[in-house]
Amino acid sequence: MFAALLACLLPAGIMVLLISRYGVNVPFWDEWNLVDLFEKAHAHRLSFADFFAQNNEHRVVFPKIIFLLLEHFTHWNTRAEMFFSVFLCALTALCLQWVLWRTLRLPSPRLLMLMVIINVLLFSPCQYENWLWGYQLACFLLASCLLAGVAVLCSELPQLVKFLFAGGCAMVATFSGGNGMLLWPLLLLTFLLRTDRSNRKAAIRWSSGWILIATCAAGLYFFHYQKPPWHPPLASSRNLLDYYCYISAFLGSPLGRHEEGASLIWPVSVGSVALALCILIAGTITWRRRDTALLRNAAPWISIGGFALLSSIMACITRIGFGRTQALESRYTTFSLLLILSLIPLGILVEGNLRKERKALSMRGFNLVLVIGVIALFTITLPFSLRMMRRSGAARARGHVGLTFLECFPEKTLLQTTVHPSLEQLTSFARRANSLHLLHPPLLDPAALHRLMMKTKGHMVGACGEFEAVRASGENSYVAAGWALLPYSRRPVDGVVLAYETADGPFAFALGLDRSPRTEVARFYRDEAALPSGWKATFRDQDLVSRTAPLKIEAWAFDIDRLKLCKLSGARWLD
Repeated sequence: MFAALLACLLPAGIMVLLISRYGVNVPFWDEWNLVDLFEKAHAHRLSFADFFAQNNEHRVVFPKIIFLLLEHFTHWNTRAEMFFSVFLCALTALCLQWVLWRTLRLPSPRLLMLMVIINVLLFSPCQYENWLWGYQLACFLLASCLLAGVAVLCSELPQLVKFLFAGGCAMVATFSGGNGMLLWPLLLLTFLLRTDRSNRKAAIRWSSGWILIATCAAGLYFFHYQKPPWHPPLASSRNLLDYYCYISAFLGSPLGRHEEGASLIWPVSVGSVALALCILIAGTITWRRRDTALLRNAAPWISIGGFALLSSIMACITRIGFGRTQALESRYTTFSLLLILSLIPLGILVEGNLRKERKALSMRGFNLVLVIGVIALFTITLPFSLRMMRRSGAARARGHVGLTFLECFPEKTLLQTTVHPSLEQLTSFARRANSLHLLHPPLLDPAALHRLMMKTKGHMVGACGEFEAVRASGENSYVAAGWALLPYSRRPVDGVVLAYETADGPFAFALGLDRSPRTEVARFYRDEAALPSGWKATFRDQDLVSRTAPLKIEAWAFDIDRLKLCKLSGARWLD
């Protein structure tokens, strides 16, 4: 029991460390829409319609409840949402372990090894987009609902308890994501395959009630439903190959992406193998369908793998208009991983069923190759996943700094690629969130920035680094450069603010966020963490309000965690 719990907690702990390192407390993209919900909550004007409202093609009623609770306790710390995703994934892992224990009769060492493999895959960093985007906790909630429903159907609880709990899981999933509706047929399939065939009347009675509730849930979901206008038409491609490539890439992406770019070769290849294994195992189980023990034990894994397969088909029909490569989105891997996770237990079940036949030996070899192949592909793709996780975290960190200085000098390109695609909407959302004290740190307006610079103007000058040069880089364009480190942690600063002297003190006019390696700085401090300490800031003539005389330009290093500035040594004159 302790070993099984450790098999779950260790991968979860590693993911917590990765999120602690790369997760950034800044809202991203659709997450900004929650400002409307929070405003109404603070004004005590919330209604059911606010929760029921569409988000793209989804109705995320239950994720909104979670977001509202987390906002109440953390004041919208988006990293809390990321850690809650880990909690949901841990629940999924525990349910998976329960289903493994209920359906597989394996020696304890072999079962424990299988649990370790499945848990490592379940917490895979290939889901980096979902791990580092708190708004995506809905994906992990869907997986948790699926596994919780399957787990309770595999228990010895009374039928009524199973019916109510599994129905509750399906209802939560339906109103947490578009593909959550798939739980209704899949959990019903698990229920029917695990029901005693001699009691057909009871099965028909329970199934009728289930279908009635599912129909009502679907009707409520599509009540006043509107297709997002920016989405392509359904099944918009006329090329069958597009559909096959999309589905296979969707399913193969978790173990098929090991390099940057939009190449489909590896994901499609891995997905094709997974589809072939599905057909092979499904054919074998169908052939042996009279074996009730095999059907009972395979039922939960069929539903788990079926969820991934049907999700890929649903995404293909609704998103094929965006192109084949859209299937490679990291946010889909939380679903597609479930197919890979289900193939291993299904293979073991088929092996056990054929143990007394000649084919059992070849089936054991097949399972060994399958497990080794999964481990090998995971090992190959892991560096890419970690690299993308690190890159995503760095981009969000830059966006966080840009957001903090939104009122001073909005970096349009940076903000539109790392925070929200519309600068106009972002400005409105950010100001409203700031008025509710939900941004950390709050937005800095020019007056607040001026006060910060005046506060630190003569304090610890040069302790953070040096302003080395400013040079022309084209017509009416300049580049300022130097190096900077935070003195108490020796990590690169979050940004550098440029200002020139006026009669009222320093006037900030530009923000530098570009970094470059400085080997001599890292060598001097004997710390590799100091390597990316070089900084660069670009500005133009029109950024300088006063240009009647030579300007004395100075630089301040910015620490976003402490909301402090540290003046760099050196000043440069601009003629």
